[in-house]
Amino acid sequence: MFYLHDTLLCQPGARSPILMSGIGNAASLSIQCTQINGVLFQILEPFNTVFDELKKGGLVSFAVPLQNGSFGVSRFSLNGAFDAVRKVLQDAGKSKQTQPPVLVAPPVIRIEPPKLVIPPPTPPAVPGARRLQDIMI
Repeated sequence: MFYLHDTLLCQPGARSPILMSGIGNAASLSIQCTQINGVLFQILEPFNTVFDELKKGGLVSFAVPLQNGSFGVSRFSLNGAFDAVRKVLQDAGKSKQTQPPVLVAPPVIRIEPPKLVIPPPTPPAVPGARRLQDIMI
């Protein structure tokens, strides 16, 4: 997305024609006024037309019609612009690449049959092995 951010006021959502002039080239574009976090930006469309001009380098000018019948003109040097945009596009592409999903082993649930607890056998009663107070009558 390429945009102009200047002191010109616009209504969010409004579209306007704009002229772009570069080295040996001129084009008619449109701008759309967009408000982001309370700040007005004029987004240039179509993207590819602006990008093709940016790749040529040199200077680029934008003429925006004003309400009083004149034009507001903005000029920009494109020195280093292509390299900067290429890096931004590469970094954006890297951030959008899907990372392989991280596989997490599911928890191991061990199901064991209930344990049968058998009490140790009690030795047979030996006559005379009990104490007198342990005998109930």
